Amino acid sequence: MFGFLENDYTKFWSDLFFVNNTESLLETLQQNVEATNRASKLVLEGVQATSQRQSDIAKRSVGDIADATLALSNAQMGRDKVIAGTDVAQKTIEKSLNDARELNEMLLRSQRDALKTMSDTVLGNFEMFKKNMSA
Repeated sequence: MFGFLENDYTKFWSDLFFVNNTESLLETLQQNVEATNRASKLVLEGVQATSQRQSDIAKRSVGDIADATLALSNAQMGRDKVIAGTDVAQKTIEKSLNDARELNEMLLRSQRDALKTMSDTVLGNFEMFKKNMSA
């Protein structure tokens, strides 16, 4: 029924992945763990920085709402009030879009740095493996 279970995969793996240098294998594993830790730290720092920036933006927004309310209440009725309301809405949307871009860039930067850390380590491990296999 399950013919693949009858195969001796231990021989396959031992033929495919023989390790002639245990120290090299342990070094590779240690590098992987260290790279994972560095990448995790980068992502965590990016999330923390983004959260702090979001908090700063929220505080600023409260002040912006107070300023907008004051500007609208001081505007004359009719056309002036419509123009003031339009200006407030435009400035609010522009700030919000810029804030969203900034937060997005902060997260992308930390993710890009984490990915680079991991990919550099993995690619370096391949090079080390090839070097050890040819030795």
